[in-house]
Amino acid sequence: LSGRPARVLTDPALANPNKTIVYRMRNVNGYDAFFPAGVARWAAEAEGAPAADSSRVMVSRWRSIAAARAGVAARLSPEGIEETRAEGAAPAADVWPLAAFVDRDGRRLRPDPVLSIDRPERWRVWGAVPKGAVGVSLSEARWPGWRAFLGGREVPIAPRGPAFQSVSPPSSGSAVDLRFVFMPCGWAWWAALSAAAWALWLRAVARRAWAA
Repeated sequence: LSGRPARVLTDPALANPNKTIVYRMRNVNGYDAFFPAGVARWAAEAEGAPAADSSRVMVSRWRSIAAARAGVAARLSPEGIEETRAEGAAPAADVWPLAAFVDRDGRRLRPDPVLSIDRPERWRVWGAVPKGAVGVSLSEARWPGWRAFLGGREVPIAPRGPAFQSVSPPSSGSAVDLRFVFMPCGWAWWAALSAAAWALWLRAVARRAWAA
């Protein structure tokens, strides 16, 4: 399952679900110091009940419509791995890819675009736009700091559901080549502040060493 452009739901019964990060798996359940409110709302929608505490979202209903539309393709539990698309499986809903074309009613349109994830903060989506498509849906949490570029020009990102994001594509029949880039808000300022703090600290250390 590692490295796939799909999501894996780790059973809350696992001792340390966020270990999946070590194996490069896009995990549903895990620990985080912060997560957008929309993620908690999505988890509650998938679970059918409140599904978050102060440091974790917890989902076990991996064959719900909400989970399927978030690209949840497999479940990892103490018993092993169960894949939605495995032979004999009967999922509650068709599993969406992490990037999909959608119509005005939020329904998935085919063919799906091609998705390439170079790094977690660098996504590329491209393909022919099907008839009736009004959005390119991206099943990635709508953190502040995500930006979308179409042909080198920045385009606005709109919400898709409680937690994810979408971009309006060109007209039907044309080709789309979108690049999604994530950079934490104010990153340059925080990096500069950190560098200045290190410089001041090193200067103080050097002065004490010189005085000694």
